[in-house]
This record gives sequence, C-alpha cells and structure tokens, in this order.
Amino acid sequence: MNKLREVSDSWTQPARSRIAPGRSRGRLLWTAASLLIGFLWIAPNLALLILNFEHHIIGPSVWCPFGRCQADNPFSYDNPRGRKLDEYDHNALGALQFVAKALEIWFGFIAGSLVYGIARIIASWPDGLPLGFMLAHLEYGDPLTYLDKIPWVTPKSIGSAATNRTWTLTLYLFMLFTAFMCLVYNLMGPAVAVLVLPTLQWIDTPRLGQQFGKLDLAVAPTTNILSVPAGALSQGCSNTTLAVGNYSCTSDIYAPILDGIANDVVAIQTQDNLPNVDLTPTDFVITYESGLNFGFNYSSYDVSSFEGSVYTPSRQTLRGLALDQMNLGNAAEGASVEKGFQVYNKSLQSTLKRDGPIIHALPRHHVSHVLVTDIGGSPESQIRCYDNWMPTITSTEEVFWECIRTGPLWGPNNVHSKFSINGSQALQRYGYADELFQVNVFFSDKAFIFNISNTNQNGISGGLPDCMYNATSSCDWDVDFAGRVSNDSSFDNLLTLEISNPAFSEVYVSEFSIFSGLAMYTLETADPIAYVKTTYHSTDIPVTPLVVHPDWILAAWSVDRDGVVPDTRAAASHLAENIVKAQVYEYKGLDYDWRIHFLLCQSSFLQGMSLVSWTNTTDFVNPSTLKNTEDHPILMRYGSIHAWAYGLTGRTSKLGVAVVIVGIVCVFFRTGICIITGTHERSGLELLSVALRRTYEDDLDGLDETDLAKVRYQHIRADDGGLTLRRSMHYKALDSGTNLLDLSHRPNDDDVQ
Repeated sequence: MNKLREVSDSWTQPARSRIAPGRSRGRLLWTAASLLIGFLWIAPNLALLILNFEHHIIGPSVWCPFGRCQADNPFSYDNPRGRKLDEYDHNALGALQFVAKALEIWFGFIAGSLVYGIARIIASWPDGLPLGFMLAHLEYGDPLTYLDKIPWVTPKSIGSAATNRTWTLTLYLFMLFTAFMCLVYNLMGPAVAVLVLPTLQWIDTPRLGQQFGKLDLAVAPTTNILSVPAGALSQGCSNTTLAVGNYSCTSDIYAPILDGIANDVVAIQTQDNLPNVDLTPTDFVITYESGLNFGFNYSSYDVSSFEGSVYTPSRQTLRGLALDQMNLGNAAEGASVEKGFQVYNKSLQSTLKRDGPIIHALPRHHVSHVLVTDIGGSPESQIRCYDNWMPTITSTEEVFWECIRTGPLWGPNNVHSKFSINGSQALQRYGYADELFQVNVFFSDKAFIFNISNTNQNGISGGLPDCMYNATSSCDWDVDFAGRVSNDSSFDNLLTLEISNPAFSEVYVSEFSIFSGLAMYTLETADPIAYVKTTYHSTDIPVTPLVVHPDWILAAWSVDRDGVVPDTRAAASHLAENIVKAQVYEYKGLDYDWRIHFLLCQSSFLQGMSLVSWTNTTDFVNPSTLKNTEDHPILMRYGSIHAWAYGLTGRTSKLGVAVVIVGIVCVFFRTGICIITGTHERSGLELLSVALRRTYEDDLDGLDETDLAKVRYQHIRADDGGLTLRRSMHYKALDSGTNLLDLSHRPNDDDVQ
C-alpha cells in the first residue's frame, strides 16, 4: 500500500516553471500594459461606430482633413479639382486598408488573451483542462482546427469510470466558445474594413420647408403675379397697363421662347413623319428659364391620339432652383452664401431639389362648325355648340355636339378674351383672301355633349335641341347643363381656344380641363445642359378642374387684348401655315395630319400655364414647425450630394457594426477576467518548458492521439509567479500493461501543494 502511495505521489508531483527572482514585478507591469493595450482597442473602433452611426460626411475626397477640400464649381465641366482628388483617394484608401488589418491583428491579441484567461480558470479547478485544449489560445483562430474530430471529443473522459457530467458540459461550452471566438476573429478584419473604409454615397442635405399658399390661375396676370424674372418687364409693363390686357410688354422675354417651341414642334413632327422614324413626345417641348432647361411632361400622354395628361412646370419654381444653383456655385468659390449651401462643398456631384406646384391638363382637340346662340340677345350670355366633338382625334366611336356656356351673365368666372393672328403669307401663298385669324379664348364653368346619332329623342333633332333651330322656342339651359353629363367633372371649368378665319367654314378647337398638383423639381448640377426633371408627387387627379382666366393665354402669346400677333413671329406663321395647308388638303380630298396644329395650340397653352405664379405663407424654415394640410402643403427644399462618407447603408456595414460591438464586449470581458484572476497569457514556449520539466512515469504510454487529448491537467500558480502543471487529481495509474487510467483515487486536500 505504501508502495502504491509512493507511485501515486510520483506521478502527481507537479512540474513547475522556474521564474527568476525579480521578474514578478516585471510580469505585473506587463499584465497592466497588456490590459491597457487591449482596452485602447476600443477607442478607434468606438470612433468608427460613431462616424458610421452619425453618417459623417468626409467630402469630395477620402483625404480631406478638416474638410479643407472643395469640389469643382457646378458651372465648370472640366473637373480639374476632381482629377487631383482622385489621386488622393487612391493613396488614402490603401492606407486605410492597412489600418483595418492592424486593428484585426490587435483584436487577435485580445481574443487570444480572453481564451487563455477562461482556459486558466477551467484548468485551476481540480477536474483540470484536457491536453487538447492546452494551446486553445494559440489555435482558436484557425478554422481548420474545428474540422478535426479531436476538439469535438476532447471534453469526453477516458477510462471505465464516468466523469462528472457537469464538468464535461463545461468543457463542451468552452470548446464552443473558442469556436465562436474563431468566427469573431476571422470576421473582425472584414468588419473593421467595412467600417473604416468610407464609400461614395448620395446623401440628402438637411431639409427646409415653406407653406404653400395658392395658385394665381383664376385672376388675370398682373406684375405681382405674372411669373417673370424681377426687372425683366419693359418700362411700360405696369399693373395699370396689364389691368386693361396689354400683355405685349412680356414680348422681350417670352415671345422668343414661344416661337422657339413652335419651331421645335414643326421640326420634330416633320422628322417624325419620315419613314422608320419614331420620336418620343418629349423631344419637342424643351424650353428655357433662367439658365435652366425644362420640358413639358408628356409621360402619361399619347401624342398619336392626344389622350392623357400633359404637365407644365412652374417658371417661378424654376427660378428658385436657378437661385439655388447660383448659391452652390458661389459656395464652391468660397463666397459668402446662405448657410445651408456650404455642405455642397463636400461633394463630387450634387443634385438640387425643390417641391413646387405643377399644372396638368386633360386636352381635347377637334375641327368643328360652331353654332352660337345669344341668350336674351346678349353676347354676354351665349351658348356655343361645336359639332364633330370626339373623345380623341383618332376616335372611331360616335361623334357628338358639345355645348359650352360663355359670358359673365352665366357667372363671374365665365370670361372671354380674344386676339388675332396675321397669316398673310400663308393665305396669299395658297390663293386665299388676306384675313386675320381670330383666336377666342373662353372659360366656361359648364359644358355638355349630345350624341349626333340619337335623333328625335328627348327633344333632340340632328343631335341638338329643337329650340336651338327654332327661334320661337326657348331651351331650359339650366336643366341641360345640369343633367346632360352627370358625375363627369371633365365638363366643368373648361378653357377653350377657338381659332377661325372668314375664309374657312370650320373652326379649330382645343379645350383643356386644368388641375394642379405638386412635383419634385430636380437639377443635376453636373448636367452640362442644366435640364430640370419634374417628378409628380401623386397620380391622383383632383375631382374638380380649376378656374382659369383666359388672359393667361394672351400672356403666353405676348399679345394685347384684341391685339394682333404679326406673321413675323414663328408661332403665328406656323399656326397659320398649318390651318391653310389643312384646307388645301381637304379641298383636294387628301388626309392631313392635324398633330402639328394641335401641338402648336397645346404648346401655347402650356406656355401660359408655366407663367402662372403662386404664393407661399412662410419663408423656408425647419419643416417640423409647419403643419402639412391638403390645401396648404409643405414645399421642401433640399439636395443630394455625392461624397465620401461613412454610414450604415447596407447589410455588410450592419454586420460590421455587430461584429465590432461583440469585439468591444470581449475587451471588457477579458479585462474583467484579467483583473479577477491576475493572470497573463503564456507563450507556447513557456508551456512547453513546463511540460518538459515534469517527471515522466510512463502514464501516457499506449494512448492514441484522441485519448491523449482527453488527459486533463490542473494549472496551479506558484508563489514565485511560475506555472505548475499537475495531472488532474481524479486520475491514478494502474498496473503496468494497462493503457486505461483509473479514476477511483481522489487525493486528500493535503496532497495539493
């Protein structure tokens, strides 16, 4: 029995590392330094998290210290600064990749120390730590380690006796923890790289808002509400002259624009009529305002049938956008501008955006004969009826008569304005008498239609009420206008353009139901043609059309009431030419394409609507202080900048944040363990030297690699700071020739040194 005790004592004799006197203080300093180095890892990573959460904007270059680099002026397109900044970007991005790698290596030190600290705690308990986990702090980061079966069987016991199941579970949890740390360590590099490397992003600038007031459609143009640039009107253009309908004072700025639109319409449609040519509707409606180009939007309009809506932007809003562009350019040159525009200096490209009203209309066009009835013999209360009314110009359905009521006796908004167009050149070229073309513009609050094919029904003869042919009878027009078209608001509030000439029996009619909405006006400052895009905020058309004063059409033509547009104007000559040519074609029995004529009429209408001004009830302020209502919505002004910035813009960046946060938690965990246990990480060489000093008693003979990994050792820290390795006290050697270890012997507390 004494002999067995001696044998047992011999194999439980600890193997101790030798620590030179005086080195314990150095180890203390090293432990403190190790904790400090590990804790300092938090600082740069916390800074990265803050930069990304706050969406920090660096500027037009990655290398932009203190934001001292400016983008190119939006009015310059050769980008000299941009090319120089590209060189800085290449070097800075390369340097930041080295930073990401350094932070990854730094975390590897922290994670290894954490794994070692937990392993030391487990190894200090009597059950000990298996040999397979002895170097876990050095091997945890290699994913190939976990493809081997040894780590997965190491927690199991060997021998015939059962080991404490709780302890086996503890070892399995430790093994899973090391696998988790392997995952975190290998993800840390990409995670930090995602956060440390900025990206080129489109970032919205802070928003300002103003409260919308109203559109000035229902009243005649004045100097206060006519949407023209400040100081652009001629000296004779005053509220007094405009009040009597003298709109020719706008001819200096807007007559050339309408003429240019007319030239484009004719040129594009002429090309579109060529074989194998199919141009888009927007090709002929590009026009100009305050240095910006814009288009009348035909996106939901079929030009071939003239079905759908047409949209016209507001020139007043466009001038505001042009002012924003000027402020942006001044900011790029270092000039003093409104505070909100300084942020654009941080961009490679920028986009300016403004909300503003947009007018859209449902147009209809037809060539008709007109029948006029003066109610009570007064021209201030008329009924005008047009035959050949069709839903579209390509309609194959039944045709109708359409009647509108005009004159102020029907209501204060039923206003009539007129002017003339000189078409002498076209008339003389085709042998017609030199007569002026009359252009009448009516606003009618009500209209109705009669189906021509339905005769002798409900008092209808030839499609019209009998009373319209019989001067002795009278029609109940209130009933007709109230009941003919029920629940159809498209026949309320119509603006009608009627063009006629004494030489021809037909009249040429264009009518519009007019609505308003809000749109986003967007300008890409890098666009060399400065084209403004408009995006309608809603596709829902309001139920009731708006009231429109006819004089807005006169302002579009820059002509006075009862005035004459000379045929030297392109818009006038093209319109007259197409009407006369249509008459010639009809006389010869040829088909004529009416699209050019109708597009000319439609373009003049859109030009007039673009001149309409609008009011706002507040200046630009923080939109949170305003209340958005249906009648007075908030109009936003902001922009987007294309700049180098940090931010959580994708799934990878969010994964990076999660991994870095786990890393920070690991730092705190590791710091707590080191403070509690007072241990520091041992090198592989030191652990090897401790193992070599142990007296070998043939107790590991005959064990294969799998069983060898299961053998457990207890770590004991010596008084001099050294490390002691001792076989777990749960094991004892059996008779020679037996490869299994007996678990029955459990030494007394006196056996522990």
